[in-house]
Amino acid sequence: MKGDTLIRRSYYGPHLTCIKYPQMLEVLCKIHDGKCGNHAGGRSLAQKALSIGYFWPTMRKDSTEYARRCDRCQRYKPIPGLPAEEYHPQNSPWSFMQWAIDLVGPMPTAPANKEMMIVATDYFTKWIEAEALSFTKEADIERFIWKNIICRFGCPQSTVTDNGTQFVGRQITAFLVKYGIKQHLSTPKYPQSNGQAEASNKIVLDCLKKRLEGAKGKWVDELPGVL
Repeated sequence: MKGDTLIRRSYYGPHLTCIKYPQMLEVLCKIHDGKCGNHAGGRSLAQKALSIGYFWPTMRKDSTEYARRCDRCQRYKPIPGLPAEEYHPQNSPWSFMQWAIDLVGPMPTAPANKEMMIVATDYFTKWIEAEALSFTKEADIERFIWKNIICRFGCPQSTVTDNGTQFVGRQITAFLVKYGIKQHLSTPKYPQSNGQAEASNKIVLDCLKKRLEGAKGKWVDELPGVL
């Protein structure tokens, strides 16, 4: 006991403050639906509550039920449409060695005529970098790789992209050669060959839908919060 508060010892994090209803409902609401909430599933929701220092005996059950009752999660949850297949993973033995890069759009028109989004995902850590674009020319892709990848995480060993002209043109190819970055291209008309990028795109779009609902033109403002 610490004063009138019951404290539970944690073996891998901070000491946990024991709470009960309705405090636990308020905690779940802020984590799931708050400003930095990403409408996580039940298991992830319970883990986040633990990591910020809260505990109650039925937290996993309550987190699962709360996520299931969320209206936005039910309406915008992606439904798998493909049969299960064996995974064919690409090896990335260290952080920020290989990035999957893809374009998403067209999106609802935002200020400055931003209708496209570029998303880059590190194969090892699954870290996502994304930015809204007005144009998708080679110069825009080059600027994104320089600012969001090279300047922040160093030169990667390779990138994985599709065969779009903005990824295989002379200018961007020369830029990658200049920094010693190998370029791997996915199979044409087969997006699953760049599965890491497609998975990240789905996560980002899913979170945007849940946070925006009807105000689709504000997706550029919500993108940093989603990331």
